[in-house]
Amino acid sequence: LTEAARVAGLEPYALLVLGTVMVGFAQPYFQCTPPMLSATWFASNERATATATALNFNQIGIAVAFLIGGHMAKNEVGIHDYFGLITLLCAAVTLG
Repeated sequence: LTEAARVAGLEPYALLVLGTVMVGFAQPYFQCTPPMLSATWFASNERATATATALNFNQIGIAVAFLIGGHMAKNEVGIHDYFGLITLLCAAVTLG
């Protein structure tokens, strides 16, 4: 967002706040979806395990993103490569 702000001639801090607010709005979907799915797909004696597994793998995914991002983003080229990798992975997951 800050690079887009610089290109557009905007104040980068406002866009960072906007990005943070957007992440805040998206968070309930990631935190509330596993219990809803487990209630729909699993029997009552399996729901706790399914919900715990989904929530823990969400946190593991975040940890892996930090580890890979920290390893790849040592310079400007690495940051662009990291964002390219994230874009490809998101597109692959979205397209199935």
